[in-house]
Amino acid sequence: MNMRENYKDEQGFLNCEMEFECPKNWFELELTSSHRVKHCNTCNKGVYLCITQEDLDKSIEEKRCVAFFKVLKLEDERRIFHMTAGFPSGLRRNHLKTFLEE
Repeated sequence: MNMRENYKDEQGFLNCEMEFECPKNWFELELTSSHRVKHCNTCNKGVYLCITQEDLDKSIEEKRCVAFFKVLKLEDERRIFHMTAGFPSGLRRNHLKTFLEE
């Protein structure tokens, strides 16, 4: 069973090609003065939490490391919470893929 074919992203946004996917977890990163930015001690960069597609687009334009969460709904109604962190590729919004399949 291919899980990608058997779920849909409940939010319907935030799926982008990643140039580098980081193994770090958002919850392991160091707090900063902003609740939407954490510091990574490994790469010594800020990691920006993206909640909306616009947040992600802005971070791509500004070449920032990002973190975003998805709620994946399986066919049997179970939900999986998935986090992605890393450096998105330079693709613009009109090239981003979304899981809006109904």
